[in-house]
Amino acid sequence: MATDTKHSNPESIRANANNKHQYRERIIVSIVITIIALSISSAFYSYCNNKKAIKIVQNSTLYTSQETTDETLKRWILKDEGIVRIYGWSALRVDPQFYFVSFAFDSDYNYCNGWDLYSFEVDIKNNVVRKISEDKTLKEKYQRLRFID
Repeated sequence: MATDTKHSNPESIRANANNKHQYRERIIVSIVITIIALSISSAFYSYCNNKKAIKIVQNSTLYTSQETTDETLKRWILKDEGIVRIYGWSALRVDPQFYFVSFAFDSDYNYCNGWDLYSFEVDIKNNVVRKISEDKTLKEKYQRLRFID
């Protein structure tokens, strides 16, 4: 009667079980590392596109041809004595191509009662900026999305 010597030895069975367990651990660790790497790269990509959208607006000349939008808005804000706090630029991704960009400021120290902002829609693929306040369709779109009141 022939027996399989590979599995008849208890130490061999334990070693085989340990190898399987180590293999599973390696697979799990690899999956976790991949998920973390993808999350970090996705966050970095989103951060880069947010910054790109803000830069597109800042460097545009929507209000005057002599200065950038960033220079114009900051000049207006600094001239207005009623403004007590400047929140600055921010961007939110609407979809892969379009971003909602705003420059926010406040005339009081109460953040809870709202603040004022200049808002823009940015097409980052085509480097196109549109003022939301001057386009009824855009205004309705961003009100529906609850980006603005």
